[in-house]
Amino acid sequence: MESLPPVTTQFLLTCLPSLFFLGALCHILSVHKTNKALITELSEASRILEQKEGEMTSLKERYSTVLNFQESLKIAKLSTQLQKPRTSVQTTSKKNLVPEKYLYAQSLAEKGMSAEEIGSILTMSPHEADQLISLSRIAQAH
Repeated sequence: MESLPPVTTQFLLTCLPSLFFLGALCHILSVHKTNKALITELSEASRILEQKEGEMTSLKERYSTVLNFQESLKIAKLSTQLQKPRTSVQTTSKKNLVPEKYLYAQSLAEKGMSAEEIGSILTMSPHEADQLISLSRIAQAH
């Protein structure tokens, strides 16, 4: 069997740098390929992010529109309730529809008291008492 010639120092000194260079070159090419793949992934992620930001902006605008509509609806409901006559909100009993002070004024007028007397008893002006007496007479006539 033949033996291989011994590796000479000069051979090692000339080949080793070339081997290191080839190894480094392979590593650089591998890193470059990985970087290209990462750049592609980053570009795709950026594109998706921009798309999602646009969708989110659109959703925020729609949400704001819905909130404004709900607020307008609340205001309209409140306005409608405020526009209802008080008598429709209160109970249907006639006694509850008329304030107690007015019932007292009617009762005192039926007993023959004057508007001035009724006003002083119920702490109201004689003019207001006179109006209440007139209104109670009109209501009794109907």
